[in-house]
Amino acid sequence: DEKFFEAPSTGLIRDNERCVLEHGESIQSDQMLTIRGNAETTIFQTTKLPLRDHQGHIYALCGISIDITQRKRAEAELLRSRDELAFAQRVAKVGSWTINLETKELEWSAETYRMFGIQAGQPVDLDLFASLIHPGDRDRVLNAWNKAEAGEAYEIEHRILVGDQVRWVRERAEFVRDDKGSIISALGIVLDITERKRADEKLQLAASVFSHAREGIFITTP
Repeated sequence: DEKFFEAPSTGLIRDNERCVLEHGESIQSDQMLTIRGNAETTIFQTTKLPLRDHQGHIYALCGISIDITQRKRAEAELLRSRDELAFAQRVAKVGSWTINLETKELEWSAETYRMFGIQAGQPVDLDLFASLIHPGDRDRVLNAWNKAEAGEAYEIEHRILVGDQVRWVRERAEFVRDDKGSIISALGIVLDITERKRADEKLQLAASVFSHAREGIFITTP
């Protein structure tokens, strides 16, 4: 090992091998090792197992190592991208979701969970989603979904119940079809438009007051 790895890495390898020989059990682990002449750390998926004779006595040790550095870097990059996406969705108040139309199971982004007031990671299906829709909008939303499954576009604004609050969302979805043209899944986005709806309501109220006012209303600037 000293021929291939720097001293700290060699010590780690020796400790692993000693553990296998002392306990007589195989070990699989990811090891960050430094190869001689290479300043960068290489990540190996290593398996060490004892070899036994016909009497069960350990007479040697077998080791198998696979360089998984690129895979680990790709995993780290994927996690970073997910974190960045979650941050962007949180700031923009936009969530995303997918649904398996065979099982009716939904996968929500972290922001979608937050938007609907559901604990992140909780299993979600179409029935749970329907229960979160405001009763006054539920039939309209489900009818729109059924029509979308039949080929129409799915883009709708509706209310949802979040605890004791009523919030507004805008949803849009696109469907994924198999080679035969049958819908197998859908992916969509959901946007929290509560603030816009509340502003619209205030404008409508102000317009109603103005149109029914018997006396003039003057707007001045200081």
